[in-house]
Amino acid sequence: MTTKDTTQIIPIPPAIYVGNFGLGGCPVLFGIFKRMKEVWGDDFYEKTAWYADGFSVIFVIQLLCGHTSTQIEQGYKSVIRKMHSTPNYWTGQNIWLDMYVQYILQNEPKILSILETHPIHIGVTIPFCQHTWKDSWKSLEELYKYVKASYNIPLYCNHCETIEGEEVVYGSYSCTLEDLILVDENIFKISTNPNLSDIFCRLSTWDTYFINQEESLYNYFFGLGYESCFNEIDRNNINDRNSDDSVNKNRYRGMNVGMLWVCWIGKGIQLTYEYIVQEIIEK
Repeated sequence: MTTKDTTQIIPIPPAIYVGNFGLGGCPVLFGIFKRMKEVWGDDFYEKTAWYADGFSVIFVIQLLCGHTSTQIEQGYKSVIRKMHSTPNYWTGQNIWLDMYVQYILQNEPKILSILETHPIHIGVTIPFCQHTWKDSWKSLEELYKYVKASYNIPLYCNHCETIEGEEVVYGSYSCTLEDLILVDENIFKISTNPNLSDIFCRLSTWDTYFINQEESLYNYFFGLGYESCFNEIDRNNINDRNSDDSVNKNRYRGMNVGMLWVCWIGKGIQLTYEYIVQEIIEK
């Protein structure tokens, strides 16, 4: 893949939303980051406000901590290798991912002050389809809990901790265009959800959630993200996204109702299982 120059410097949007890529589609996101870095500079992440939910939260936090593209990609690949070599189908496939997040937070002693200067707004879903943002944390433990909650898909993942006394699930599934427009009408959206993305880079459900170790597929997804971002940004119309009437008529589009059903049914199964274990089997 050859590097392409931008003939005109395009202003970075005032806010960027990074939504659902699943775990399998994250190489697409890395390709998008690469193109953004070429257009807006290595420190582009310091020049805008960030909103994220789902698995993408992890990698946006790494960006804000100043991690290089190599560090982010190698970290992702190490998690994928672990998930294949030592799967945790019964305890939750998020185990290795949780450990990776914990490793990042523990090795960034100034992360709370970093996120005060360059905040990230993390989205979670509270019962049953309400999307909510959080942008400040009192401790690493609280930040860790929110990150895990944002990418929690019940049954695929283990039962995550409650947030302020409420059960929560995957943040991206409840996010709507209205949620983003309320943040900033010129927010630049990146996601595999076509209703919540300004970059046309659609992946199949299989590509999004199936975790593949093949380097050729990784490179294909990475190139897909890079080229899609290049084509979109270089049209120089990224700040004109939400001005047409069609957007105002469809402000609640984007919510993945089907996956929300899956998540909350899965959450119910987890809670029922825990109740049976604690109240019947252990007693």
